[in-house]
Formats: sequence, C-alpha cells, structure tokens
Amino acid sequence: MCRIRLWSFRSRTPLEVTWFVDEATQGERRIVRLRMGNFADARGHPADPLVAIVARLGAALNSDNPTGLVEITRFPFAFGAHTLERDEAPMLWAALRMPALQSCLARGVPVRAGEGVGRLDCEGTVFEFRTAADGRWLFAGIPKTR
Repeated sequence: MCRIRLWSFRSRTPLEVTWFVDEATQGERRIVRLRMGNFADARGHPADPLVAIVARLGAALNSDNPTGLVEITRFPFAFGAHTLERDEAPMLWAALRMPALQSCLARGVPVRAGEGVGRLDCEGTVFEFRTAADGRWLFAGIPKTR
C-alpha cells in the first residue's frame, strides 16, 4: 500500500490518496481510499488568527442566531456587486447557511492574499477576510460567487 498527501491545485483542498499496484491488471494502480480535507495539520495552527476567524465564521453560521456573525463581520459588507449594512446581517446569515458552504468552512484552508487580506475559496464562492485597524481579522465580503 502506498499513501501520499497533496493539495488540489484548484481549490487548495488537502487530499490523501491510498493505493496499491494490482499485478493482476498489468500493474495498474487501484485507489482504495481517497480523503479530502480535515487532516489534523491541513488547516494550519488554530492559533493563526486567519484560521481562527474562519473557524469562528463556521461556528457563527451554525448557531441559532446571527449575533456571532455580526461580531466578526466588517460593515459595510461587500456581497458581490451589493453592499450590506449591519441591519441586514440576518439576511446574510440566512443566505450563508448552506451545507456546502458550511462544509467548506470546516475543511477549507484560508490563504493570505496580501498584507491584511485572507481568502478562502469554496468551490467558486470566495470568502474574504481583512484586518481591522486594531489588527483583528474580520469577515469582509464575498466578492465572487460562481
């Protein structure tokens, strides 16, 4: 059995492939296990503020009210071509509670895209994070969706 860990180039999702060489089929490789995401070391250290804000965003979207989302969001919020204000946070919270996005927030690996800018690409929906004047990371927008 052989195993390798790597990153998919498109979505930066960590992958783990386990396979064996099948002598009965002229040495073809047979994949016996393919895992995506959720490795202990894949997301980075939880003390990294960018990793921590992504985890807090996931927790806020899994909660029963939008209060947690408001606490970590920079307003005005860029939502594609629209701008949302603080009083529209419940609408934003409801729009982002899709299982696919929550799964991505749980397994995705945020990347620094410049000084004070971080991004997480969830299959075409880009979550953008920026640092505030006090150095805290905040959820700043979703500049791009499919």
